[in-house]
Amino acid sequence: MSATNLYEISSAPDFQEKLSQDLERVSVTNFWATWAVPCKEMNQVVEGLAAKYKTILFLQVNIVYTNEGDSTDIYHRLMQRNSQRFQSPSR
Repeated sequence: MSATNLYEISSAPDFQEKLSQDLERVSVTNFWATWAVPCKEMNQVVEGLAAKYKTILFLQVNIVYTNEGDSTDIYHRLMQRNSQRFQSPSR
C-alpha cells in the first residue's frame, strides 16, 4: 500500500483511531478475506481509487486476520449497528 490515504486496519482501536482523526473526511472501508479471489481483485480497485482520490480515506479490513479477533470484531460490530442497511454474508 503506497498511498498515504490507504491503511490496512489490524484492530478495532486502529479502525476507530483512523476514522476519528478527521470526522469531516469521506471514508471508504473495504472488508475483505484472503481466501476470496473477488476480494483480492477489489483490493486492487481500492488501491487505484486511493491513488486517484487523495482526499478520501481508504481503510482495508481483512475480516479473517486474527489479532485477538479484532478485525472480525470490527465487521461484526458494524453489521450489528447497521443491520437494516447492509446484508451480512451467511456464515
